[in-house]
Amino acid sequence: MASQDSPRWRDIPFDELEPGVARYSFYALDPATVAHIEGVLDPSHRPPPGIGAGVPPWVYTSFLPMFRALGGRMAQGTIHTHQSITVHSPAARVGDVLDAEVTVVSAEADGDRRRVDVQTVLTHQGRAVCTTRSRYLWGFSAPRGGAR
Repeated sequence: MASQDSPRWRDIPFDELEPGVARYSFYALDPATVAHIEGVLDPSHRPPPGIGAGVPPWVYTSFLPMFRALGGRMAQGTIHTHQSITVHSPAARVGDVLDAEVTVVSAEADGDRRRVDVQTVLTHQGRAVCTTRSRYLWGFSAPRGGAR
């Protein structure tokens, strides 16, 4: 799977997921990215954060490092059912470029339900900054042959 950005991400088929295989990408916390994420969650018109400012925890919830590492996005119709986030101290800062290790922890099919657990560990200069674990129902609400 490729790890470069694409303006249009391809949908990753469930059978391409490889549990236990770590994939790598990056997450640049440039001022524009941090300001955009903050603006989505808090539309008050604050000035963009400056280089060196600490980033709030919700900045770590971006799918971008996962999309880069897996070479695409979750299949259309995927439902994000759970997420846990552990932020380690000290927080990352605006201007940091984080390394991302993305691992599909499990990918299990049970009838028409395909459950996928993904763990992302973000580090800066070898120090853990944030660990997220997410669960998805892969492609669950996508139309299937006109039904649904």
